[in-house]
Amino acid sequence: MLCGLFGVNSMSPDLVIEYPLWKKAQWRDVVFLFQAGTSPGIGLAFEDMDSGKRIFSSWRAKVGDEDTKDIIRVSLVDGSHPSRGKGYSLVVAANAEVVDVGTSIVPVLQVFKATDGHNFMLERFKAEFSRVGAYWMIPIPSVVTGSLDALFSFAVIKRSLHFKDFATITESDQEYAALR
Repeated sequence: MLCGLFGVNSMSPDLVIEYPLWKKAQWRDVVFLFQAGTSPGIGLAFEDMDSGKRIFSSWRAKVGDEDTKDIIRVSLVDGSHPSRGKGYSLVVAANAEVVDVGTSIVPVLQVFKATDGHNFMLERFKAEFSRVGAYWMIPIPSVVTGSLDALFSFAVIKRSLHFKDFATITESDQEYAALR
């Protein structure tokens, strides 16, 4: 694992969120996934699935199958957005609390924005995460036509999820980009 070789604080945020790869992957959607007897999941839907798989393969090479040091910061920001109304944003970034982001005000990050009609599974996900204390993330195609079973080899297990409300975000929060 890269963080074991160089130390977490010496890892560049660009190694967590490789912007050119994310741009090529074209993140299109967030899907909350549920399976009986296991923790809930978050599917990041990509237009270019090969690039999406490369993102997750890169993460697994850096953190293993579980991100125990919370190097990948995942935040759910919900409530009433100042210009979009009720909805949520999922923010994925290098965690500035554990990764040295240098002089960067906002570490390299990716944001998915959903409106109210899109968050009907959000409350169920929050409840399941609260009950279990863990979730997993996998890449999924933007149009799912079959089983997702083969994608579980790309899964990253997370035990940390940062919850924020649009109304309480300040410029000093990593989630500030969700307000744009």
